[in-house]
Amino acid sequence: MDMQENSDSHPNALPMSENEKDGLSELQNDTAGHKVDGNSPDNARETLFMIAITLTQLVQMIPLGAGIDSGLSIGESLGATNVQSAWIVASYPLTQGAFVLIGGRLGAVYGHKNIFSIGCIWWVVWALCGGFANNLVSMCFMRGLCEIGGSLMIPNIVALLGITFPPVRTRSSGMEVLSADILASSGLLGLVVYGTAIISVPPDEPVDPNGSVDWVGAYLGVGGLILFNFVWNQAPLVGWTSPYEITLLVLSIIHFGAFSYWKMKMAKEPILPLNIWKAPSFGFLMLTIFFSFMSLGIYFCMASPASASSSDYQHGLSGNDRHQYFIGHYSRTPNIMGNGFSSHASVCFTIDLIVTSAQIIASNTVSIKHQGVAGSLVGTLLSYGLSTGLGFAGTVEVNTFDNGKDLLKGYHCAAYLAVGLAVASLVMAMVFIRIPKDTREGWTIIAALASEGAIHPMDTVITRMQSPMYSSVYKHLNGTLNRTLFSGLYQGFGPTFVAGTLSSAAFFTVYEASKMAFDNAQSAGYMIGVPRPLIHVASSAIAEMLACAIQNPAEVLKQNAQVFQRPLNAQRGPSPTMEMLRQFRKYPSGLWAGYTALVASQLPSMCLTFCLYEMFKENLLERWKTEKDDIRQQLEATVLGAGAAGGCASWFFVPIDVVKTRMRLAVGEQTGSTRANLKGVPGLPSRIGAFSVARDVLRKEGVAGLFRGSALTCVTAVVGGGLYIGCYEGAKIYLCNYQAS
Repeated sequence: MDMQENSDSHPNALPMSENEKDGLSELQNDTAGHKVDGNSPDNARETLFMIAITLTQLVQMIPLGAGIDSGLSIGESLGATNVQSAWIVASYPLTQGAFVLIGGRLGAVYGHKNIFSIGCIWWVVWALCGGFANNLVSMCFMRGLCEIGGSLMIPNIVALLGITFPPVRTRSSGMEVLSADILASSGLLGLVVYGTAIISVPPDEPVDPNGSVDWVGAYLGVGGLILFNFVWNQAPLVGWTSPYEITLLVLSIIHFGAFSYWKMKMAKEPILPLNIWKAPSFGFLMLTIFFSFMSLGIYFCMASPASASSSDYQHGLSGNDRHQYFIGHYSRTPNIMGNGFSSHASVCFTIDLIVTSAQIIASNTVSIKHQGVAGSLVGTLLSYGLSTGLGFAGTVEVNTFDNGKDLLKGYHCAAYLAVGLAVASLVMAMVFIRIPKDTREGWTIIAALASEGAIHPMDTVITRMQSPMYSSVYKHLNGTLNRTLFSGLYQGFGPTFVAGTLSSAAFFTVYEASKMAFDNAQSAGYMIGVPRPLIHVASSAIAEMLACAIQNPAEVLKQNAQVFQRPLNAQRGPSPTMEMLRQFRKYPSGLWAGYTALVASQLPSMCLTFCLYEMFKENLLERWKTEKDDIRQQLEATVLGAGAAGGCASWFFVPIDVVKTRMRLAVGEQTGSTRANLKGVPGLPSRIGAFSVARDVLRKEGVAGLFRGSALTCVTAVVGGGLYIGCYEGAKIYLCNYQAS
């Protein structure tokens, strides 16, 4: 994909600087020649590789979780105060944040697998030694040494993912798996897991075998990071009036200044190359990560005091933004479900989303040579933010809690600091980070808007013709049609467009992914005898099951809104859609009425449609002898094939469509006029079965009733199918050709 042009088209895009353009050119030249060599892992080893890195991340996060959940209890057992016990949490991510930058460069010079293996062994040794610590200093010292191993593991496993897999979905899947964290037992488990990881990780050649490690730069960078972090985490204990606090703060700033000067003027191969910052949005990405995890570190610090003041309050691991708001509003008599549950429900997602996205973005925006450095920077700012956030929060808390007289105010002020950091990271992510993506799935909005906008009026007429009120409301006694049939044709358009966009995106994503999976299986020697039409049927069936679940509630609202009639003397009220939402608020499960009928009609209909569509399109392209770059003929074949397939398939399923419509309308009528039971409480609408509805239609209207609106249904399917699939496929063809050029 042309990353430059795509980023310019982003609605929030800013013009690229010359440095970003240079970095982008380097990335494109680098990735253009990147191919998976013959040593790429096969499927079995690839699976083992994914499992191993998942467990690697899992095990090395155990001490962090243990420190967060049990830090105060551990500190109390070691004779430390609550404020001193904060070092149990801070010491572990501190060393990872400080040393992880070296780990990436060591991997580039000596081999990523070699340094990863050394990190595994180092972690196991010091994790076992930490079990024998008998005072606070030795405990924090062992925890700090232990996570130096993590600082060697994480950037190199990220680099191995970036080098082993090409920049496609497999790499992204690996990054997603890498960020999965589950609390489990530690200790000897690390020996087993890391041993498996060392065996399963594929060997690699150093990307810079003739390079050297910038040891002077490493000392200046690590020294500055450790001193700066120590100052901020120690300040709540001794205060800023302590002479050594000011001295160490100045010394850390001197280290940072010397590191920058050495990197720019003196170092031949700096540990942090200058040109890595030329990659698009890389600098803002790093700052966003740092602010996000500072906020997260404060959440970790604040959750335990909050739980102590709210009796039984459970603590979770991970998060960033919305949960800070809830901590900032804890009262002395908190609503546990309102504050605590809401906070932790949101906290569970953010750390995985941030880590996964950051690793994928960093890996895809820098060249292969800098994969380890990019992974190191992400790890540095992640861990360093967690640790440094504690110091900033502690300083704010100590200076606002009135010498311990108003602890709750201190907690609130620290949480408000986290809110500010989280909002700042959110703004930077939305405004300044512009990373190109595969936009083919975004064209489903165009497909949904075009098809829904064109066929919704016809669909409204079909719904009214198939409703039981057709003869009494929409048809005169002499057989002519009432103009009410053609009024308000766009009633219910809102929910069906929103759901149509989501279901379209889900359908085409799953459909394309399923076809790709089947094609890959056939390329690997499996399913050789399976014909192509059957593959298309299976792919569309899998996709349609998901799309129906998303689409059904909107269809229920839409069809009830389409037949909604306001009394003539009634005052102007809410729109038909809002009126239906109000009615279904008391009975939300009714929104899935007719789901089985929807699947029964859509599944075979969609399978038949896509089978016929693929067949019609291939036959037309072969008959016309269309060239691959002839977009016009490809679009014509797509539109004609999709329209013909939709029209042919739709007629067979009109009876099911009639039954489905009657079921939905019946539920809508019952929710609007539900009778109260003997106790005066409104009763729930009763479920109406598909077979009973079909029998009722046959008894009252005969076979013709089951095929009511069939002609208009076929016309709608021809137009809608041509627009829906045509817009999607046309946009995809154009985009692929545009990328190639």
